[in-house]
Amino acid sequence: MLSFVSNAFAQGGGAAAAEVLFREGIELRRAGQTAEACEKFEESQRLDPAAGTLLNLGDCREAEGKLASAWALFEEARKTAVSDVVREEAAARASAVQERLSFLRIEVKEPVPEQVIRYGEVTLGRAAYGTRVPVDPGEVTVSASAPGYVTWTTQVKVEQGTLRVQVPALVPVTKMPDPPPPPAPPARSVGPWVLGASGVATLGVGLALGLVAKGHYDTAEGLCPSHEECSDETMNEWNKADTLATTSTILVPIGALALTGGVVWWLMQSGEEKSGAVRSWPRVSVTPQGGFVTYRGEF
Repeated sequence: MLSFVSNAFAQGGGAAAAEVLFREGIELRRAGQTAEACEKFEESQRLDPAAGTLLNLGDCREAEGKLASAWALFEEARKTAVSDVVREEAAARASAVQERLSFLRIEVKEPVPEQVIRYGEVTLGRAAYGTRVPVDPGEVTVSASAPGYVTWTTQVKVEQGTLRVQVPALVPVTKMPDPPPPPAPPARSVGPWVLGASGVATLGVGLALGLVAKGHYDTAEGLCPSHEECSDETMNEWNKADTLATTSTILVPIGALALTGGVVWWLMQSGEEKSGAVRSWPRVSVTPQGGFVTYRGEF
């Protein structure tokens, strides 16, 4: 244990508090309370840096087994000491601790831009890659990170001697593929228009045939109003009227159904674009019992 005094009385302000902390650290160190003593010396050094405080703090760290920290403190005390006595003591202590130091050599296999290497709380500069650096013995976390790469981390145990850690090539972060574009809306079928137009045409032909049938019927009535012993010409007019009327009776409902089917199909197709149906289509049926429009669809 050391008891080199600080230079607190040469200054005012925080220096007085630093001297009190320094003295408390000495008493705690004598009492064997090493961790508490280190805290006092550290705060005293922050308030009023002094080589004597560094020497005592280094002695404290050495007692804790933190040899790299102790060696760095002894070296700093040697460089900043005003007193030859303090300088010589700091040099002797640094030399003694140096023989027992533990080292960490971090080698980077394939450095990438903006890569950051850390061991514990220390960031290792690129110039220090592959260099032996003193570290306190114990568990040390080594990590490597860079923008766009997966962070690599390992835990190592540092003991006396040199521990070599090789940082592997970092793995690029896998970019998630862009989502596929939304499906294009299904093209509208021309079926409704074709069916509707066919219905209009069929309905028009049916109505026209009905008018022609009525004309033949009126002619027959004019030739033979009594409907008795009518001439062949009259009978021929009635036959034409009956044939055309029957055809008209068939075509008119078919045309009406087709037109209705086309309109409904068009309306359903508009709804499918919103509801998700794939396709649908009508089926027009004419039977002796009547006409029907049915729809089928795939969803």
